[in-house]
Amino acid sequence: MPKIGILEDRPDFRTSIRRSIRSHLPNGWETIDVPLLKDAEHIPAWLNNNDVQVLIADYKLNELAQNPDEAPVNYTSNEVIKFIRQMMPDYPVFILTAVPEADEQPDAASAEAVMKRTEFGRDAEVYVSRMIRAAQRFSIQFQHELAELASLSESIATGVASEQERERVKALQSLIGLEITVESAANRQESLDELSHKLQELETLKATLENELTRRL
Repeated sequence: MPKIGILEDRPDFRTSIRRSIRSHLPNGWETIDVPLLKDAEHIPAWLNNNDVQVLIADYKLNELAQNPDEAPVNYTSNEVIKFIRQMMPDYPVFILTAVPEADEQPDAASAEAVMKRTEFGRDAEVYVSRMIRAAQRFSIQFQHELAELASLSESIATGVASEQERERVKALQSLIGLEITVESAANRQESLDELSHKLQELETLKATLENELTRRL
């Protein structure tokens, strides 16, 4: 089930964000709290593994420790976005913030949007619709890349791929975050079955998003 992830260090703010979002979510969507992992570089994999299609991140994530015996994390949403972009360049991230100080600005160029908390609370329905549309664009782009990877992987498995195509497969695997091996005939069917399954999931998600957007517009 697709999710909007909430990355926020303060429990009361997480609750407030969740309440603002839930009443405007399309059927089949839900929210999920994203853990503030010790290393920000591990967050993209967590998002991917938990079917988080959109991320809302508080700009300052380092104000409150998650456990009494631990220090707050030592990164902000800017660092999280940097690692997400390395794995998923087009992944939609929305930054939530109060009016920031002049020397502590969110990186608006790397985010889908930077939202003031007061504006988000007032216009949650508008922002949620924008998030779903961003997720749809990301899903379609991901689907195209996955389909290309499936085709190229089959060429490699049958021994007809060029060196350029092999390099493209490596780039797509890195871009998608899908590590599979397609060099031997022994694992060919398993690899192709995995790709086929993911394509079917993305087709279902795409249809759901399109139907919901048509209904809401």
